[in-house]
Amino acid sequence: FFSEDLLKLDKNIEEKIRLVIHESSKNSFMEIKSIKDDINGLMLKKAEIMGSVGTTSGFLEAKKQERENLLNNINANKKEVISSEAGLISFSVDGYENVLRPDLIEGITPQMLEEIKIKERKKVINNFNVTAGKAFAKVIRGLECRIAVVLDDDKLADLKKGDWVLVRINELGRNIKGKVSYRSESFDGKYILAVTINEAINETAHLRKANVDIIRCTNDGEGIYRGLKVPMSSLIDVDIKKGTARIILVKANRASIRDVEIIMHDDEYAIIKSSDKTQKGTVSLYDTYVVNPENIQEGQVIN
Repeated sequence: FFSEDLLKLDKNIEEKIRLVIHESSKNSFMEIKSIKDDINGLMLKKAEIMGSVGTTSGFLEAKKQERENLLNNINANKKEVISSEAGLISFSVDGYENVLRPDLIEGITPQMLEEIKIKERKKVINNFNVTAGKAFAKVIRGLECRIAVVLDDDKLADLKKGDWVLVRINELGRNIKGKVSYRSESFDGKYILAVTINEAINETAHLRKANVDIIRCTNDGEGIYRGLKVPMSSLIDVDIKKGTARIILVKANRASIRDVEIIMHDDEYAIIKSSDKTQKGTVSLYDTYVVNPENIQEGQVIN
């Protein structure tokens, strides 16, 4: 009975020590204090059990000596490193730190980005090996980071520096507002688009490559376009530069051509709203429109 209890206590103490190491890496001092209190409680409980089956003093003296030896080893092998700048600390060091820097982004090519290899996602706290002469951590400066993507020349072709977009980071399941900070020239049909974000820096610090979607966004950065969604193929007289088009509605079984504004579009769909606010010229949610408007004339009978 006592031996089983001691094994359980030893296991609990080991788990708590791992938690202390884990919380130390996050600088969670309040959590560390609470866990240390738990460890002290477990140690006292173990001492009580040991006192029931043998001499308590011998056990406590051995544990004290073990603790002293551990502290001496730690003090002999640790070195205090103080960063000259504030920032986020990350233990993911992969060798690209001197290549993928904001000030060097104009020299990066699509081939360079595509050839980046993922070496490591996150350090495992209970298997944290440090090698002399090699970096084991980095301090991320500032409150912004850039996400660079390689796109075909015809994708998001109208985006320019300063435009707002939404970045969906699929690893995090989040949409983050960002602004286009760089657009490269074409490299054999591809180009680099860089988006600056100032959210989720801590959550993305360990990521080098990520699965992201770039989503068109409103000019105020809110990312929401309100209007009626219709296929681009259902519009006629489309002028992308002016943001205008026409759509054919079915009113009393006859074709009625209405002017609309294109709020946003992609290759397949458009978000539109009425240009004419009068009752005769509006386009409403439950209107029926002609999907294939080719050769349809105003007033034509529609079955």
